[in-house]
Amino acid sequence: MAANWSELHSELVELILKRLGLVEKVQFKAVCSSWNVAMQSYTSSPTYIPLPQIPWLLFPNYPQPQQGHHYHEQYYCHMSLINVEDNKLYNIKNLFKGFSKVLCLGTSYTWLMILEKEANPHLVNPFSPQLKIQLPSIETLFMSCSSSLLLLKQLLRKMYISKAILVPDSFRNKSYSVVVIIFGLKRRLAFCKLGDSTWSQFGNDICYDDIICCNSMLYVFHSTTLVEVWDIRSDFPKKVLDLELYTIIVEVKREFSYLPRPKINFVESMGELFAVLHIIGEDDGEIGFGIYKLDYGGGNWVRMEDLRGGALFISENGSMLVTVGDFLKGREDFIYFTVREKDLDDEYYYNIKVYNFKDKILVDKTDGDEYRRIVWPPLWIVPNLW
Repeated sequence: MAANWSELHSELVELILKRLGLVEKVQFKAVCSSWNVAMQSYTSSPTYIPLPQIPWLLFPNYPQPQQGHHYHEQYYCHMSLINVEDNKLYNIKNLFKGFSKVLCLGTSYTWLMILEKEANPHLVNPFSPQLKIQLPSIETLFMSCSSSLLLLKQLLRKMYISKAILVPDSFRNKSYSVVVIIFGLKRRLAFCKLGDSTWSQFGNDICYDDIICCNSMLYVFHSTTLVEVWDIRSDFPKKVLDLELYTIIVEVKREFSYLPRPKINFVESMGELFAVLHIIGEDDGEIGFGIYKLDYGGGNWVRMEDLRGGALFISENGSMLVTVGDFLKGREDFIYFTVREKDLDDEYYYNIKVYNFKDKILVDKTDGDEYRRIVWPPLWIVPNLW
């Protein structure tokens, strides 16, 4: 008599799940309904702690439209993922089922923030699409606008929210207390707590460039080379400190022969905050990085000569520094970053490059076609099933 694999004892199932990687877990829960339930029970357990993961690259995948359909009807329906550890490409079909004309705004931890046709933002876990959280409509940011707002919705969808992050309320990053965004043509700040029906504006009357959360504090960078530090643990954010970046910007520009002003990304890792200054020569394409760690005691930035065995992942909508461990052996101190390039036909696309920060050289580790000619800005996302 054949064994009924769907009736495995729960303790045996748990032992199996502890030994499976992410892809195997996804395949496991797709076998049958009982295994799907077992997976949900396993990952929702208070004792479950997910294994460390390196970020995967996420980007839109546009299939050929079916007969009688048009591209806009499949807009952002399908996504592709690249696991840089094994250089494998995975396709996720109908990720945004139930939504219409989705745009991706960015990633934060495991979550993907999207805008659908009516300009309503949602949080979606692409590894468990049933996990969705609706956020307040961006219309609540300008209640005083006239009815002409309806004519601007398509424009708003494409440009109104330029950056979004989630603030975790537990060390496991399993739930979130606050969402913070940079919005509007003037790049202002707003936040909402999960469960709120409206967005609340805060901050100064200046254009903000980047936001990141570290140790329950919000760090906000703007074009004057200052970083504002906001305490977001109370009902309303409170500014507590300004940090200067001018000195390290000058240092990096001097090191690279006064090339154009570096692009600055902020990265949080294990309670520490890093400023990553990335510079590319306009004429010769010279690439360089300067990485600094914030000294909380002195309020100054300390130059890093290596990544302490970690790997850095940088994109327009978010950056991550992770411990390599057993995942990327031999690639310690590597920086994976996205670059917008132009081909011979003057068409722009995104490419992924790899830089050895310790040896200060560009490493070509992305020969596969999966890394080439990505039309829309790719995102780094940490894979998890919850």
